[in-house]
Amino acid sequence: MRAIWLRPRETDTMNKIYRDWPLAIILAAQGALTVPWLWRTAPFTDEALYLDAGHQMWAHWLHHASVPNYASSFSGAPILYPPIGAIADSVGGLPAARAVSLLLMMGASTAVYFSGLRLFGRLAAFFGAALFAVTGLIVHYGAFATYDAPALFFLALSLWAAAHVRDGGYKWIAICAAALVISNAAKYATLAWDPVIAGVVLLDNWERGLARAFARVLTLVTGVVVAEAALLWVAGPSYRQGLIDTTLIRTLRTGAYVQPSVVLQRAAVLTAVILLTAVAAVVISIAARDPLPRVGMLVLFILAGLVAPVDQARIHELTSLDKNMGFGLIFPVLAAGYAVQVAIRHPPRRLTAGRVWCSAAGAAVILLALVLGRVQHVQFRGLNIRVADQIVSAMKKGYRPGTFILVAGNIRVDQYYMPAIRTSEWMGVFTPGVTARNRFNTRICAARVSLVVMRLADGTYDHPYDYHLRSLLTTTHMYDLALRAGDGSYITQVWKLKRVHRDVTGVCAPVRPHHKKFTTHNNYFRASTGQGTGPPSK
Repeated sequence: MRAIWLRPRETDTMNKIYRDWPLAIILAAQGALTVPWLWRTAPFTDEALYLDAGHQMWAHWLHHASVPNYASSFSGAPILYPPIGAIADSVGGLPAARAVSLLLMMGASTAVYFSGLRLFGRLAAFFGAALFAVTGLIVHYGAFATYDAPALFFLALSLWAAAHVRDGGYKWIAICAAALVISNAAKYATLAWDPVIAGVVLLDNWERGLARAFARVLTLVTGVVVAEAALLWVAGPSYRQGLIDTTLIRTLRTGAYVQPSVVLQRAAVLTAVILLTAVAAVVISIAARDPLPRVGMLVLFILAGLVAPVDQARIHELTSLDKNMGFGLIFPVLAAGYAVQVAIRHPPRRLTAGRVWCSAAGAAVILLALVLGRVQHVQFRGLNIRVADQIVSAMKKGYRPGTFILVAGNIRVDQYYMPAIRTSEWMGVFTPGVTARNRFNTRICAARVSLVVMRLADGTYDHPYDYHLRSLLTTTHMYDLALRAGDGSYITQVWKLKRVHRDVTGVCAPVRPHHKKFTTHNNYFRASTGQGTGPPSK
């Protein structure tokens, strides 16, 4: 008789771990691709803004310090991610804050894998999660210290819960609703994918009876609506205003006005590999005569991947496209994984060694997404950290206590590196009116501005007023160009006050109103970097 201790029976947990070992490979690859970006670049404008807001929230809670009304302008609840990011920033700086996003994105990949496992099968889950994890947008999401990663994680978690509703009942509806509420609160734009989650519940429960399927969808929708309405009522008018302005009636906010074709072309460059493979899944499913709910879910997933590009094209805005497209990718990657799974299990009869060739094709899709992700530039990356260190060093050496710092563009990134300087001493300049221009001129000519920071892209200043500013700095003979540092075609100039020259009559004459219409040079790189293009994009 064979002794029991020689062949111990594996537990169900160990069996699951053994079967799902490919997930560990996916997460390891995702981590290896993302970790270098934790240190590679300086903070993007939004990162600096949200981390600073988090620090201010803690100062408000602990020391009753005043705090700006972020709720009316943020496109996510300021009490959720910013304080968490600020804690990580205090512990380990920007890399630690970004590491939080990496952990959440790895959690999202895990949720995508187990969602695919429930909806389509193990092979679909593997190829879908792998494609998701190595896509360039998702890699950069994992090194982006904003509320995008937590919002995406909870959206993926809601998909995982929705895939369990068929067998688990109302317990999973409650989990799905809670995850959706948190995702929507973290970033209001995720509301656009709530109907997709409801559609998953409907189609996945279709074969159990239409009455039962619609009842569960109605329960989910009711729970989400009631919970979010209650939260908005408790939060107050500032949160409601922020939701309306940044999401519900959003219009062009930052960057240049672009044609819809430009937006869609950019979206195609980033996601065409995924969407085309997902379209192939629909064709294969129809050819295989899959049940209507299965075909419908695949179509739904493709449409989910198009939500962000279509909406950005509607408002003619390119600036926030990259940051919003990642939320829709959790759906079409599973459709793409399903296409590979069906091709492997039912290869064309005419193809010798069909399964091998189809497996290689699936691997090629993942490899292509990986390569494209490595060479593509996303909109939400800051300057190279080496260049940023040079700029900050020059600013710290040139700053004189009690004077102003004038930055042509957004001041958030510079403030992040020099938090000891009071907010009132920073001046961000975009396209000032006559009164503001006179105030800037007066302060410069009175030697009350010790630093002026300006930025150029392809040899062109970011704003029309920057040319007047440069002329003023050179003709007063009071400022030296302390640094000219570049990252590719993007150049930053740091001008510092050298001495007080009193004879500036005429040079600093008041600015008179005029009717000349300035036009800003439409440069895609400048519009996509977020450096000096306007207020932070939401």
